[in-house]
Amino acid sequence: MSISVDVTNADTAAACTGNAATATKLETAYTINGVAFDGSADITLPANSTFDSAHSFTSNGYQKLNNGLIFQWCRGSNTTTNQESQTVTFPISFPSACLSIQVSDYICTGSDSHDNMWWQIIDFCTSYATVVLQAAQETGGTHQPFIFAIGY
Repeated sequence: MSISVDVTNADTAAACTGNAATATKLETAYTINGVAFDGSADITLPANSTFDSAHSFTSNGYQKLNNGLIFQWCRGSNTTTNQESQTVTFPISFPSACLSIQVSDYICTGSDSHDNMWWQIIDFCTSYATVVLQAAQETGGTHQPFIFAIGY
């Protein structure tokens, strides 16, 4: 059994009422990022719109938003020593506060795996984070902390 429907010539307006049956633009126009939009034509938003105030998309980088929020990511030094702490400097200092930090293992080489170790956050401020490698047993490999921080 086969069913065929011709949707290109269907009279959809007959099934609609009000503005939906005859609309060529929005009934109520909106402003999007300072640009008027009524649905009748494409719009172009300005470059570096409300999201991008400044950025550095590198291995140790950041993204600043126009509302002041900043996301940063950076890597520390390689280590093979359990209980070794290190201070990792952010790519830029947060002007007011560092709200949250996450740390994970960026590099893991050698005979061990990520299963037996973790990074612990010891201290942080607007310009750096201090972390320490914790291992359930001697790691036998090389590890490097990767930090993701949010602040303003």
